[in-house]
Amino acid sequence: MTDDRWQEVAEKIRGAFPDCEHTKESTLEGKGSVESFEFDGPNGTMKVERTKRPKILGERGIQSNRIGSDSTIEKIYSEKEVVDFINVYTWDDTLEDWVKLEDDSLLGAL
Repeated sequence: MTDDRWQEVAEKIRGAFPDCEHTKESTLEGKGSVESFEFDGPNGTMKVERTKRPKILGERGIQSNRIGSDSTIEKIYSEKEVVDFINVYTWDDTLEDWVKLEDDSLLGAL
C-alpha cells in the first residue's frame, strides 16, 4: 500500500468515525513504524493497523562453541526497500484480545 492510499484510508476512517483513537509508534530502533486506528465499527470495536518496516534480506546466526554460551539470530535489513502491510482486527470480549480478520473485504470498503 502506498502512502497516498493509506492517507485516503485514514481520512475515510476519521470521517466515518470521528471519535476514533489514532496512535503511531516507531519500531526497529526508528527504522519502522506501526500506525493504528481504533473505533466502534459495524462489527463492534475494530482496529486498522498499518505496519511499515525495512525489508528483511536475510538472517545470520551468531554463536560460540564455548559451553554455556548463547546463540542469537541477527536479521539483516535493507537500507532502501520498505515493506508495509495492513491488518484489521476486532475485539473479542470472551478472549479479551484482538482477533485478526482474515477477510480483507472490509478494507476494500474503506
